[in-house]
Parts: sequence; structure tokens; C-alpha cells
Amino acid sequence: MPAPLSTLTQSLFDRAVTWIARGDRGLPSSAIWHHMMEVPYDGGAERRHYPNRLDDFTRCVLLLDLIPEWRERLREMRAYSPGWAGLIARWPELEAELRDRCGGKLDTFLIAPALEREIRRAIAQGFVNDPHFSVALKPDGTLHRAYPRDAREMMK
Repeated sequence: MPAPLSTLTQSLFDRAVTWIARGDRGLPSSAIWHHMMEVPYDGGAERRHYPNRLDDFTRCVLLLDLIPEWRERLREMRAYSPGWAGLIARWPELEAELRDRCGGKLDTFLIAPALEREIRRAIAQGFVNDPHFSVALKPDGTLHRAYPRDAREMMK
């Protein structure tokens, strides 16, 4: 059986390489990894993938638990999309709620509709706050759709 990923005695580089090789990954956590490691990732387009589901958010938190040095740089992800910006603004609160609900052991199979809705509301708020987007929200405050304002002008 391979050694656990949580060996913090390893260098940051070793932990990062171990995670990309064996970690439980999704597009958002991979986006964080590629950004922090400064490794090209399909021209950067995939870095826009923010965690809009609880399992993806949990994978991001698990990556940051493995490489806590990246927590202080997480705000850099705001540059990729309004969705990231909205999440980063509420990350500590959302992560605390996740940890409360998991009772200390993070689990990507956790089902917590209220927390997932809060994650999606944070994403929506990021788009609402971005003057470059026209936004339609669902009644629960989550994102229905967002269009770049320039694109809406072209559609007329």
C-alpha cells in the first residue's frame, strides 16, 4: 500500500508531485495545482473551472491540507473567473462549514445540499460583482446564467 499523501515532512514539490500522480483530483483542484506549480494546463482555459459541487470543493480543501503553503496564495485564483473570485471571498467560511459537517474527516461523498447551495451562491456573487457580466439568478440565489456584457451586445 502506498504511503499516505499527508506526509508533511516531504518537500512541497514532492507533495505536489505525489498529489498529481495519486491524489483524488477534479478539474478545480487540478486548476489550483497547475496554477501553483506554474505548469501549463491546456492554455490556461481549464483554470476557470471553479468548484461548483461539494465534492470538487472538498477535493480543493484536501489539496490545500496536503500543501498548506498554497493557502496564502489561493486568492490568486480570483484572476481566472468571477466564480473563483466569489468562492475565494467566502472560502474560510465555506471550508469551516465543510469541516463541521464532516466531523473532522473530510469526505468527497458528503451530501450537504445547504452547503452546496452556499458554494453556488458564492460563485453567483462573484459574477454579480463583476461589471463585465450580465447575470440571471435562480430564486435560491444561485447562478442561472452569466453572459459577458460584450457578448450580449453582439447578440442584439
